[in-house]
Amino acid sequence: MEPSKLKCLFKVWGHSREEDADGLTVYRPADYNFPLSRGRDGMEFRPDATIMDVGPGPDDRSRRTTGSWKSLGDDALDVRVGGSESAPRRMTIVDCDDLVLRVRWE
Repeated sequence: MEPSKLKCLFKVWGHSREEDADGLTVYRPADYNFPLSRGRDGMEFRPDATIMDVGPGPDDRSRRTTGSWKSLGDDALDVRVGGSESAPRRMTIVDCDDLVLRVRWE
């Protein structure tokens, strides 16, 4: 994966599910003006190959789960949330810049 695309990931992203289409999952920076929602998923990629998965808990407060990511080359990552016993999910980056991250989950 080219360094500029990888560097683009290193921030907190909120899932903009209102924009999901054609099999793509859309994320926006956490400070984006999202429409009101009862809980919003998100994730934070870190340069040390860790990820923080953010999701609503049973009381609607955000809950963070630590995981890891690994580059597979090209524009693909294996993303593992939870412990090493959890199965990785393949994420292909379709588009990434300061305003939007579009991915395809397999």
